[in-house]
Amino acid sequence: MRTGRTLEVGAVTTMAGALVLSLAVGEEQTMGNLARILFVHVPAAWLAYLAFVITLLGSALYLIRKDLRWDRLAASSAEVGVFFTALTIALGMIWGKPTWGVWWTWDARLVLTAILLFVYLGYLALRRSIPDRVSRARRSAWLGMVAVVQIPIVHFSVLWWRTLHQPPTVLRPGEMQMDPPFRAALFASLFAFTVVYAALLRRRIEVAQLDDLAEEAAASAERRVAGAAVTAPGVPETAPPADTGEARHRPGAAPFLAASTLVAGALVTASQSSSLSPWGWVAYAFGATYASMAVYAIWLAARQCSRAGVAG
Repeated sequence: MRTGRTLEVGAVTTMAGALVLSLAVGEEQTMGNLARILFVHVPAAWLAYLAFVITLLGSALYLIRKDLRWDRLAASSAEVGVFFTALTIALGMIWGKPTWGVWWTWDARLVLTAILLFVYLGYLALRRSIPDRVSRARRSAWLGMVAVVQIPIVHFSVLWWRTLHQPPTVLRPGEMQMDPPFRAALFASLFAFTVVYAALLRRRIEVAQLDDLAEEAAASAERRVAGAAVTAPGVPETAPPADTGEARHRPGAAPFLAASTLVAGALVTASQSSSLSPWGWVAYAFGATYASMAVYAIWLAARQCSRAGVAG
């Protein structure tokens, strides 16, 4: 519990520090103040990559060791990765409107990132569709290992095809083309987002543990009901207790709620926000990022509390 609290305090502190550095750095020569959006857009994309790589590792370790703890790690990281991928797309739309003049274009990087999002949504849907824990872990592990091949395709798509999206900033052939102040602010944001990922992942794993306890409690109750159905001669049968469904395993139906709300908000405000100043777009992007993280964290905490009551 203390480790989780330390991570959450560290997430708030590092995000505050990253915000200060992102706003204090000087104006970029080509894009001006709009370049500050990259301090939240790029880390969101990188953390999506990291989350899905952790899903790969957790899936592989489950298949090797048959330990459901690794399956919980893989599933939890995939859900957090879906959140960061949706956030990446939303922030890209916020950046694209003042830069390209449109919220969305059928660019290779954008389309491939959207496919990445839907594949991992399919991973979460697959887990929801399989009631048996062992079968669910085994089948989703194979998908979690195969789906990760999309990451290098998404990342290097801007080099392999002609796209509107700018080339990679950090992992790219040749030297990193960024001034030291911008580099420091970017890496500070990357570190802060990593701490946020760790805090969200820990909370999501705790929710998964409670889900497993609730599932075990439901299975135990079903066995007791089945045993009670066999009665001695002359003893009237009693109706089994009604199944309210509260103890059944129910993974989250909308782990990406916060980021998808950002996309909806961007579409709703499309006609009004085109006249925003560069600083207005920066405030839009940073506000959306911090708000979505807060909403997702609160939603996870609320879900943990509700599951704790069922598991207890």
